[in-house]
Amino acid sequence: MTDISADSLRRFHTNEGADVSVVILPHAGGAASYYYRLSEALSEHFQVFAVQYPGRHDRRRESMPRSLYALAADIHADIERRAPGQVVLFGHSMGSAVAYEIASRWSDSDAARLLGVFVSARVAPSVEWTLPDVRSTDAAITEMTALGGTDVRVMDSDFLAAAVDVMRKDYGLLIDYQRNLEAVRNHEIDYPIYALAPESDDRAPVAGMARWEQHTARFDLRMFAGGHFYINDRIGAVVDYMRTSILSEVSGIGTQP
Repeated sequence: MTDISADSLRRFHTNEGADVSVVILPHAGGAASYYYRLSEALSEHFQVFAVQYPGRHDRRRESMPRSLYALAADIHADIERRAPGQVVLFGHSMGSAVAYEIASRWSDSDAARLLGVFVSARVAPSVEWTLPDVRSTDAAITEMTALGGTDVRVMDSDFLAAAVDVMRKDYGLLIDYQRNLEAVRNHEIDYPIYALAPESDDRAPVAGMARWEQHTARFDLRMFAGGHFYINDRIGAVVDYMRTSILSEVSGIGTQP
């Protein structure tokens, strides 16, 4: 049963005895429910929350914030309220940028202790790249199909229209975020970054993912077979990597500088 509240965090599985909470930040156009299987696998070891961005599913009547920075601020506040203790952020694609900006807001005075940030299938924020134009419905559908995370063939017209609208708004946030490259080029966070790089993803080439190292003093990169949504076929390997990395942070070993 899903734990639903007025904030952005959704909990599909419980592990009340866990010392660490993992917060999953979805991709552009994505919803919390997309990460149900990942939540299930991670919940064997951790308490898991998946973020529901505004404008979709049970938050469909809520408007998306005007910027990715504002979105990160809202989610950070929700984490503070709902997930005290030790926290790990996991972002996929757009969610990686959101996770990074949440970590940028974190401080030692926060109620929760941030252990690290996992960034998946998204180049570093300092890398210049161009998003496809998804203003037309056909272009948005083409983009969904190219990425491989959504099967538009099983959507009815209303669901497809809603998905296209959400994608347009999310891409708008990312385009705006890309205009501020100079603000992030020399910016570091005080937490380790673990990069999960798909081997066959034109949107997140390994060289671009390796640039995350410039944004932290402690960095690790792990390759995974597959494309942009490699996670769907590599959940076991992803969870093993995350568990090993998180345990190293809890024990104080951490990534090598």
